[in-house]
Amino acid sequence: MVEPLAIAETNELGLSFDSAILASNSTDIDNNNSFYALVIGINDYPNLDRLSGAIADADRVVKFLSTNLQVPLDHIINLRNEEASRAAIIQGFFKLRDDPRIVKGDPIFIYYAGHGGSRREKRNSGAANEVQVIFPYDYGGQELESDRLINCIPDQTIATLLNSLSEEKGNNITVVFDSCHSASGSRDGSGVFPSMQPRCAPLLHDIPCDLDDDILGAAPARQRKSPACGSREKAWEQDQQGRFTTALLEVLQSCPVEKLTYHNLIISLPDLINQSPHCYGANKSRVIFNSRISSPQNAYIPVTFEREALTLGAGTSSGITSGSIWELHLSVAYDSQPFGRFTAKGPRVSTTTLTPFTEEDKRSIELILAQKSRLQLRLYARQLNAGTGNELKVWFSPQAARMLFHDSDRETSQISMPSKHEVGYIHHSREGADLEVEIHNIDSAPESLEVAFSICDSIAQAHGVSKIEQRKPAQRRNVESVLFAAARWNWHLRRINEQHIKEGRHSVIEMGMYKVGQSIRANRRELFQDPESVPVTYDEAGTAGLVEFVARSRDLYGIKLSNKRSVPLYVSMFFFDATDFSIVHLFGHSASNGQGDPELPADGELFIGDAVDGGSPLKFTIPLTKKVEVGHLKIFWSTDPLELDHVPQPSAFDSRSSRGVTKVSKHRVMKDWGTVCLTLVQHSPSER
Repeated sequence: MVEPLAIAETNELGLSFDSAILASNSTDIDNNNSFYALVIGINDYPNLDRLSGAIADADRVVKFLSTNLQVPLDHIINLRNEEASRAAIIQGFFKLRDDPRIVKGDPIFIYYAGHGGSRREKRNSGAANEVQVIFPYDYGGQELESDRLINCIPDQTIATLLNSLSEEKGNNITVVFDSCHSASGSRDGSGVFPSMQPRCAPLLHDIPCDLDDDILGAAPARQRKSPACGSREKAWEQDQQGRFTTALLEVLQSCPVEKLTYHNLIISLPDLINQSPHCYGANKSRVIFNSRISSPQNAYIPVTFEREALTLGAGTSSGITSGSIWELHLSVAYDSQPFGRFTAKGPRVSTTTLTPFTEEDKRSIELILAQKSRLQLRLYARQLNAGTGNELKVWFSPQAARMLFHDSDRETSQISMPSKHEVGYIHHSREGADLEVEIHNIDSAPESLEVAFSICDSIAQAHGVSKIEQRKPAQRRNVESVLFAAARWNWHLRRINEQHIKEGRHSVIEMGMYKVGQSIRANRRELFQDPESVPVTYDEAGTAGLVEFVARSRDLYGIKLSNKRSVPLYVSMFFFDATDFSIVHLFGHSASNGQGDPELPADGELFIGDAVDGGSPLKFTIPLTKKVEVGHLKIFWSTDPLELDHVPQPSAFDSRSSRGVTKVSKHRVMKDWGTVCLTLVQHSPSER
């Protein structure tokens, strides 16, 4: 199993000061007397361009919290203009951390409206990385009793403050920044009016390498954040208010927060010219302000009406298949009622055409189109199933087949796929099956019989771990809960770009594994100056590799991706656990209502787990009772943004997530996507 280490997640994974939402792990907010907030708004910077709407935005946020969510005013720390000094902002985090009224797990909301900025600086590791910052009111002023200038607040400082807060009060922390760090301009000049002003500023002074050393002694944590724009965009204010905050509050006031996830909140924001708000973090499926509740349904994907056709904002790179069935909704509330079913036709790399499933569905969409402007139409799709041809092939022993099915249900050609499951399964002969199902204790009393599952995987079989230790009662309902999870797991693990196979193309991404450091003690680690390469054996195409190593709990790992193309790529990484069919999202952090930012630069590299821009290192462990475990690290890449928030799933055997996981080019480019996968054979230290 794999677990991201809880350390600083700066920039993309942790902090990026564009208009953004950092999603939280929250608790129940039925009693909002347990809700606490820090709200910051700065207009009148003495040494930076003045803003006109940041204070108004902060005040509107407070009004929403106190009126709509009934948060007591004495639970909200308010900092405006000169009150929002560097010392006061940092102290605001400490006040939340030390507030005895806040019980671990209570929802905490942090909001900042003001200038942001960025610069490439050398971190403590010596590597140059983009440092993203927010500016306090007194930026550039003189420190009392010192000749030092008052500096900005860098991303690492914010990450560390959040970690300190989360260690004391839990991970139910939501952070919103209505600012940006791009001081170089928007992607284009369209849609920018004289009355619009960006919330970004240049760094006027160097950032000392020892800045906030007194704070950085703590290990940063992982929250979720939403910036207001991509890294090449600006967060804009117009008519004395931030466009991102205005849009955010409109959505929050129009949809019950207890039915809204972070992902669905972001995609429901209206289009903001030259601004693409996005959400960072691994828990985007969580209900906002509530870490104990995830949406029981798949994530929504936006649908637009283009060229007289309904267009789904996802394609083959996101796993969309021709013939898949989708429900369309008018609201992003996770329990909203669909108005019709639609079929995917001819998916492209990043978009897919949807057509009505029945004549009644056709009439439903025609009625909606007649009532709404097609330019303003906002629809949201949720997948019901992935169509046929992707089913899990299951062999049932004769005893298991008799126990679980009627005679009429045992036809090998029959597809079992109730509408609520993405991927189904078919009865198959033992040869060529993906999974085997047998009765474990055939001589037991009928009420005590259990079913055992075995993965038909050559690597797992070679290491003697093809049989899954966990079992289910020999009842069809219980067994099928595992089969549908396994079907979905197998589909996302095995799917590739078939066109690359036909053309004999080599992988455009090189994927290497490195040991990057060691854990010293709880929440402390030592990173190596020169990461140690872990041997990987690849296939001829370079898209599938095998790694065998000893999984010691103290060892920390990272994944280095090298882009061999001259265009930037979006990437997302998942861990597929072969012990329980869970899928854990490890990297690929942004849900956006616009283009978002590619993670892997053109002809460049990305080091996932470098404890800086690539997020937390990975730690692999296996139970003391096991000698070997097999899992898979899979990278999905695309020239267009990926819609993969629907991929993660918990263990098929219990309600917990996988064990131990806590964790553009100006010219036209050819759209493409692909995958790279490492199979990890993890040996117990006691065996080596």
